Amino acid sequence: MLGGGSSYLAATLGAVASCAILLTRLNRPLSVTLPFWTILAVFLVGYYVKFYWIVLDPDFLREAGQVIGSGYTAASLLSAFTLATIAFSSFCLAGWVFLGLSNKRQAQYYPETYRDVYRSAARFLIWVVPILMFLTFIVSYRTGILIVGVDSVHLPFRLAGFISYSRSVFIPGLLLVLVFCGDKGGVAFHKRIGIALLLLHGLSDVLLRSSRGRFIVLVLALGFLFLIKGKGLKPSESGVLLAGFLLTMMLAPIITEYRIYRIFSPRANMGEALIWGLQNVSAANTGVAGLFITGFRFVLLRVTGIEMLLVYTSLGAMPLGISALDVMRSPGGLSGYVSIDLLGVPASANTAFAVSLPGWFYLIGGTLAMAIGIIGYAALIWGLWNGLSRFRLRTLPAAQALMLMWVYFVTAEGTLDDQSFSFITLLASIFIFEWLVRRFEHSVRIKSSHQSWDQKYQ
Repeated sequence: MLGGGSSYLAATLGAVASCAILLTRLNRPLSVTLPFWTILAVFLVGYYVKFYWIVLDPDFLREAGQVIGSGYTAASLLSAFTLATIAFSSFCLAGWVFLGLSNKRQAQYYPETYRDVYRSAARFLIWVVPILMFLTFIVSYRTGILIVGVDSVHLPFRLAGFISYSRSVFIPGLLLVLVFCGDKGGVAFHKRIGIALLLLHGLSDVLLRSSRGRFIVLVLALGFLFLIKGKGLKPSESGVLLAGFLLTMMLAPIITEYRIYRIFSPRANMGEALIWGLQNVSAANTGVAGLFITGFRFVLLRVTGIEMLLVYTSLGAMPLGISALDVMRSPGGLSGYVSIDLLGVPASANTAFAVSLPGWFYLIGGTLAMAIGIIGYAALIWGLWNGLSRFRLRTLPAAQALMLMWVYFVTAEGTLDDQSFSFITLLASIFIFEWLVRRFEHSVRIKSSHQSWDQKYQ
């Protein structure tokens, strides 16, 4: 199936050399390098691990339900691999340059004297965030605004979008701040409650959206926070992350059936759909091992990569050029163009395929635009990451973890034309978190000054 051995060898050597160059910069603290580690992991899993899996098991994509199936040629596979290597090499070389411009260490602005500030903020968030979680859950469930695969529900005053972005960005960010404040405030109870609420929020979002990928994104965000805070992973933190990944793999086949039930029976309650999903998975009689294998395959496929480049090379997709502006302004954007115009998915199917990050740039302007676009994307992420550290944020690790959640999602999906509102929500959320904690800093200072005054004149 392969063929073109010398071409594959040249592309592979180029990828290995580029990766080796980047790794010479990645030996710095994670507080400096973690965004580039995140993008690197997405590239390696989405493009190279998947590629070799396809080579070893040509029916892998078809059995996994991917639209390209096994309908591709050796030439299109080589073209997809070459495009992936150009994009990957562009990222690695850009990362090497930008990390060379970074400080070897980032200053952190949460001294031990601020423990009372973080404790006060955590006590506030423990009460406020569950209320926000409950209210947005009830509205989302009653209206069905978040269900994937069904017609969109419109609410007045753009409430549907407000609730959606609140649950996907703002509330997870608040929970990351709660976990961080609990850790820095030295109150283990606050930290544990924050972790529990974050995982609960992820599970509730899985059920609300019928989306298998929501939980893993929040587990990753929690992992990012654990890594950024600078003390390494504690055994308990490693256990939480491992349990989260195992639960993701176990839930994937169940939520697949659950999602089908809710699409065809949108008025059914979540309990009925969940029971139906459990029964169908049990009836398949795959055993625990089969359940986890299916879940692992889902986690792998959740990172959009080589398969979409294979779609473009197999179908002979041409760069859109200036007409890309009209496509991006259309309701479905570039993802809708790929799904409907290239793949022939009916518009009524309410299904849209992620385009992949290199694929997004390739569809706009071809190979050169893809290489330049990947470099520009690396520059954007580097600028944002360094910008956060320069603002001397009291909530810096939580803000960075939330940003990395967004970086992972965008890198894995590639739907850049659909990210304006999520990006604005990200920045607004970080501003609100910082304002909130600094308000408690102000309150604690006033309280301390009053206590000093009382002690002086007693």
